[in-house]
Amino acid sequence: MVSLLTLWKIGKHDLQEWDESRNGVNAFEMIHNHDCINYYYDNKIDTWNAKPPLMIWLIVFSYKTFGYNEFALRFPSFVSTIIFFVFCYKIIELLSNQIKAQYCCLILMSCKAVFGNHIGLTGDFDMLLVALLTASVYYFILFFEKQQKHAIYLVAVFTGLAFYAKGAASLIFLPGFIAYLLIRNKGIEMIKDRRVWISIFVYLLIVASWVFLVYSFGKSSEHSFYGSKNSIETMLIYDAFKRLTSTEFAFFNDHDSLFFFKAIDNRLNIWSYIFYFGIIIGLYELYKFRKKIKLLFKNNSNRLTLLSICIILPLAIILTIAINQHNWYLAPTFMFIVFLIVQTIDYIKEKFKYFYYIIIILFCFTFIRNLEYIYSLPQNTHNALSANRNLEGKDIIAISELKQNIYLYLKWLNTNIIQLYATDNLESYKGQIILFNKNKINNTLLGKIVPLYYFDEYCLARIKN
Repeated sequence: MVSLLTLWKIGKHDLQEWDESRNGVNAFEMIHNHDCINYYYDNKIDTWNAKPPLMIWLIVFSYKTFGYNEFALRFPSFVSTIIFFVFCYKIIELLSNQIKAQYCCLILMSCKAVFGNHIGLTGDFDMLLVALLTASVYYFILFFEKQQKHAIYLVAVFTGLAFYAKGAASLIFLPGFIAYLLIRNKGIEMIKDRRVWISIFVYLLIVASWVFLVYSFGKSSEHSFYGSKNSIETMLIYDAFKRLTSTEFAFFNDHDSLFFFKAIDNRLNIWSYIFYFGIIIGLYELYKFRKKIKLLFKNNSNRLTLLSICIILPLAIILTIAINQHNWYLAPTFMFIVFLIVQTIDYIKEKFKYFYYIIIILFCFTFIRNLEYIYSLPQNTHNALSANRNLEGKDIIAISELKQNIYLYLKWLNTNIIQLYATDNLESYKGQIILFNKNKINNTLLGKIVPLYYFDEYCLARIKN
């Protein structure tokens, strides 16, 4: 089911400008510049994208396997989605049972928590990050709960790979791990465990390998987008700290104190209301057993519930305080939120046996709605530009700057983009193809062109002879 949902439209819906198309261009130019360390955009050093290159490397490999198209760009996200669901199932099965693991996977398939913008359906960084962090949680559980002591090294490896996927975001589960250990009164024991320190060293070694590559082979630009010296500085100061604290990065949204709840609404559909009800039930249970709260924490059946809360809360608080807020930043926690939803369903089902049938109806409704969402993903730009043989290898006259997704489509077609900022000298390009923003069209330009295709805000036309 996961494969079908992901692959259904993977190569047919429009490229997104951020960050999917940027990644696609970086990978395309990495191949053509024979430079696997530095990113390029428009054949210049790209100082905007400063994340480590694991996702870009995977896209490069995918390009070389499947060619230059949407399927190749998104294939690493597809594989990451499969990996995520495998570990999601294994985690819940490990600390709960198979039935709840199945319920969680089905609910995740019925909403935009995974199959949504910037996550499982696009070539962004986030699905890879989510898959690797989920794997790290699985091995953390094996280490701490199942006493498989060497599993801690795999926690470090997967967290290190998560660093190579999205930099500092690799540490977003660390506060949750620490809180969980402290609540379980295992903090001192972990500090004394040499394997923990070795695993920290392994993670730092992986991070250091990227720092070494940047300082040894990284190129700088006099015209850095952020004014930084290199990608390490950009990643730590601008892409992590300032992105959370500075208004200059809040391009599309204002700070919202209810961000967490609105993000859940946006991604989880009707299931979010069961989550809210679960919060009320949880607070009631804590009040009822307030004198025996330590027993609740020690109860083995509550282990994954406690771990889920520990993982969700820190990120929810950070993003609620943060200036720059996007709902896909919560993506690593959606699995744990859904587990709490399943716990709530199980609690209600014990009180009202017919509630199970309501859940079946809810699942059918949300699953069909999610199918409709995936089916209706826009594809006008894809239809106009993807594999367009009439454009392949041709000169394209571009009036004004091109959006990143348009630029990537044209790069895939091996076009020669001639950038113009005025229409006065179009007579020099008679018979050639021109691309421009249709909202900026004027009578003078109309008299010089023959429109061929309109898509989104662009017009593809031929200059009159």
